[in-house]
Amino acid sequence: TRTACLLSPDGRTWRSEKMELADQRVSLRVTIGPTGSLYVARVEPYRLSDLDQLLARLRPHPLVRIEVIGHTVENRPLEIIRIGRESAPHRVFLRARAHPWEPGGNWVIEGLVAAVLADIWGSSNPADAAHWVNQLPQGPSREEAAATLATVWAASDINAAAAWSANLPDPSVRAAAVEHIAATWGAIDPDNAIAWLGTQPDNLRDRGYLGAYNSWAGTDPDGLADWISQLPASPQADTARRSLGEVTIESDPAAAMDLALGMNPASQADTAGRWFRSWRRSDDAAAQDWLQQNWNSLPDATRARLGSEQSRSQP
Repeated sequence: TRTACLLSPDGRTWRSEKMELADQRVSLRVTIGPTGSLYVARVEPYRLSDLDQLLARLRPHPLVRIEVIGHTVENRPLEIIRIGRESAPHRVFLRARAHPWEPGGNWVIEGLVAAVLADIWGSSNPADAAHWVNQLPQGPSREEAAATLATVWAASDINAAAAWSANLPDPSVRAAAVEHIAATWGAIDPDNAIAWLGTQPDNLRDRGYLGAYNSWAGTDPDGLADWISQLPASPQADTARRSLGEVTIESDPAAAMDLALGMNPASQADTAGRWFRSWRRSDDAAAQDWLQQNWNSLPDATRARLGSEQSRSQP
């Protein structure tokens, strides 16, 4: 049995490392580098310095108030971060953690705060919100804030959001922005969304295409089906088929299976197997009947996968 921990040479840059768990003992084999030190943790620590930096970033924000609501037994201040209007009719209270060994909650709250502020601020002043997002420290919180801002900004001004994403220097932040712009654009104007994605670097296209196709499938499945029927076989066509099939498997499972059979052999068997299993859950007799009718025409790999699914007990 395996479990994992995090290692860091400097206490800031962390990587996951597998540990061995046997006989109720955990063992870890490491090599300590030239610095002569190594930090080991189960979850990336969230320090008081991380909290101080978060509060410093938030204090100047016009939508944020930070108040002291009490003190610890050692007289350290307990702050609460308030976001939004005081006159709001509803309020949500979130606590990051209760114990020192629970840092995961702090990272979640930090990312949530960044996303909420990007959402609210981006609705009224996306350019200023974009400047604020760019000032956030590198990491998941900035990516989440950028993704949220991209969605909000694209809903009001697609071209401005696209222009902003083109100038983002952090590759991971830009990838998140492109994906969410494409998802919003795909629901509004899929043809132009896909044309825009064609101008993006190769490493950004796949996630963007997936977001655009998912939105198109959800808003206009017939339009996406017509578009797919005109595509030559390609990885892009397979992505579109997968997006449409995930939507139609519940309402028209036979059509979803036909979409799977149009994919290239490398992905066809796995996709067809997953959708056949889902179909059996809702209507096993119809799924078995479809398989019997199409059995002889199936490629070998797909026939083997569906045969394996067929032999399982009914879900």
